[in-house]
Amino acid sequence: MKAPRSYEIVGTISTAQGLRTLAKKQPHADWIEVRVDALLEQYVLPSKILAALQSRKNKVLLTLRSPLEGGQHAWTPGVRKALALELLPVCDAIDIEIASLTELKSVYQAAGHLKKKVVLSSHSIQKPVSLPQLHRLVRQMRCYPVWISKLAVRLDSQTQLRDLVSLLISNPKQSFALMGLGPMAPLSRRVLTALGSKLVYGYLDQPAAPGQPTVKTIASWDDQE
Repeated sequence: MKAPRSYEIVGTISTAQGLRTLAKKQPHADWIEVRVDALLEQYVLPSKILAALQSRKNKVLLTLRSPLEGGQHAWTPGVRKALALELLPVCDAIDIEIASLTELKSVYQAAGHLKKKVVLSSHSIQKPVSLPQLHRLVRQMRCYPVWISKLAVRLDSQTQLRDLVSLLISNPKQSFALMGLGPMAPLSRRVLTALGSKLVYGYLDQPAAPGQPTVKTIASWDDQE
């Protein structure tokens, strides 16, 4: 008998076609991340996103990513907050970047009031982050009660991957989702989930981040061990 997985699989959707999959149970994903920023950039109306969320068959993690952290939509001031508050009641969790907490304070507070899980995140798409910088981010994140602290950073070498491993091991009481982007992305996901990272992201329609694998690939890991 296989031991239960210590991590949950998040399947990302970032296209109009992917949005339609919410109406059907996705067997390989524990969560589906709805990338609202990507959908808006493809002219999917907020009303269509709302309707799809209302018909969801999987737990949904809502993400309205900032362009500074890899988001695809140039937000008009105030629109991201307003849309997040509108969609929050029909999702199960929301991703908020720690760099956007001031802007989205009311969203963070509303998530707590509605008993929605919060992923507090930070992303470095273009360049790696040093180990001291990672530790500073973790100390900042520790100040906020959240479900998961997520760090997604560019990795170009095994040394940089070891930095993420060190971060994970040195903070055993913190619930992390740690992952590499770029060339080391596939290896980082396997290594970090094996060591205790709580979420691993794959795509259901098209990659939402550099080096992201498919959900089916991640689900097959258990069969390969």
